[in-house]
Amino acid sequence: MLSAVGCLVGNELCPEVARWAAQKLLAAEPGFTIERYRALLLFQEIPQWADQMAEGLRQAGLPER
Repeated sequence: MLSAVGCLVGNELCPEVARWAAQKLLAAEPGFTIERYRALLLFQEIPQWADQMAEGLRQAGLPER
C-alpha cells in the first residue's frame, strides 16, 4: 500500500502520507530496504510489478540499500 500511495499523482497529500508511512515502517522495521523487499520470492516471477512497487517505495523515501 505504501508504494501505491507513493505512486499516486495529482493529489498533493499523497507524498506526505507516503513519507509518513515510510517513517512508520522504518521505525517498526529499521533494516527495511527496497533491495531486500525486491528479493522476496513474490517479485521473482513478476519483475514488472517489482519495478512498479520499487518506484513507489523510492518516491515514499525508503532506502534502496
